[in-house]
Amino acid sequence: MKLTQAMQNFILHLGDMGTKCGTNRSVAQIHALLHISPKAMTADEICETLNLASSNVSKGLKELQSLKLVTTKRELGDTPEKSLRLRSIMDNGQGVIVNLANTHWTKVRQEAELIRSLKNPHHL
Repeated sequence: MKLTQAMQNFILHLGDMGTKCGTNRSVAQIHALLHISPKAMTADEICETLNLASSNVSKGLKELQSLKLVTTKRELGDTPEKSLRLRSIMDNGQGVIVNLANTHWTKVRQEAELIRSLKNPHHL
């Protein structure tokens, strides 16, 4: 896929935003690319378009699938799976925020439990 300058800027900007939110830059860039792509893309197409290693793309797609932000599909005659975006960018934004909140709250709860156990060693 040939990217215009505006597309490149969008992908780079979302990559930067992703790192500020605690997400891997490559994952955020893959997510951005799938949003602006007019069709489903294979992992190889994503690698070529973003100039990323196939291992980064594979890990990134698995992470996006686990967050339910993208899904894959197969078409007759296709060997590789193609990745699709699932929802609108607003719905995805909300999903990202919920996932971040859950992740951070889990860490906060774990740290609070650790502090409690350190204050009261018999609590263990």
